[in-house]
Order: sequence, then C-alpha cells, then structure tokens
Amino acid sequence: QAYTLGAFARARGAEEAALSALDCRLLLARELENYTHLFADQDALALAEEFLELFEQLSAQTPELAQDEAAFVARIERAYRARLSGISQEARLVHTLWRAFLQQTEGRSPAVAQLRALRRAFAGLGADEHLYLVGFDEFSAAEAAVVRSALEAGRTQLILQGRREG
Repeated sequence: QAYTLGAFARARGAEEAALSALDCRLLLARELENYTHLFADQDALALAEEFLELFEQLSAQTPELAQDEAAFVARIERAYRARLSGISQEARLVHTLWRAFLQQTEGRSPAVAQLRALRRAFAGLGADEHLYLVGFDEFSAAEAAVVRSALEAGRTQLILQGRREG
C-alpha cells in the first residue's frame, strides 16, 4: 500500500481522534481570557488563531521544548542574539500559554496527535513488515527524529532521489 506520512500515521497509529483546528482555537481563546490584562485590546479569537499556528509549529518542530522553559527561553534568546528581559518575559509567557494549550487539548491538537500516531505507527510494524519511504524531501524536526529511530530499527528504508551535491 502507498500512504502519505500523515495517512500512514492515521491508518496505523491513531488511537484517539485529534481535535479540530476550530476546537483548538476555541480552547485557546478561552485560555487567553485569563490574560486579558496582557491582551486587553486584542480580539481573543484572532489572537488564538495566531497562537494556534505558533503552537502547532512548535509542537511539530521542537516538542521537547514544551517540557523545559529554560531551554525554550534560551533558544529564543539565541535566535535574537540577545539576553533582553523583555524577550525573556515574552518567551516565558509564550511557553506558559503553550503548556496550558497542551494541557487543555490533552495532547490532541492536530500536530501533537499526528506525531504521537506516527510514533505508534512505526512502533507497530510487525517483524515481517518492511516500510519504504519514497518521495519525501522534507520532514519536520520531530518527524525526522521518528523516522531516524525507525531507520535505526532496521525495518524502514528511506529512498531519496536527486543530486548528492549542489
């Protein structure tokens, strides 16, 4: 059978349904109501839309940072090449909101659920099954880590096409 990576994850690894993006936005908007002193003149749903996009990217690219505020803040400071208190405060706020979002969604936001299903799908390959990954030229950082583990387990092969250099 031929699958996209997402379809493989859903077919072989999904246990519970992911929340829809709308459900995630509504949960975020509700959570942002606890921070009206910081976002007084902002529309909660519009802000939730922006935060959802950010949190899904963070969850897909650097899920390990959700557990470590200091590492998250350090990454932000490195990105800005500065150690400014304003940047650090904003980074801590974003991290707090991200953690609250992950708790509220119980790990069922689209990006988090996809990654968990992908891990399960690869882990669930039978001893007599072999998986060939063909046509992929880009993985998120978290997907790359899962694929790397699957390659190391020996039942998965990644086939790439193109030039080796240039």
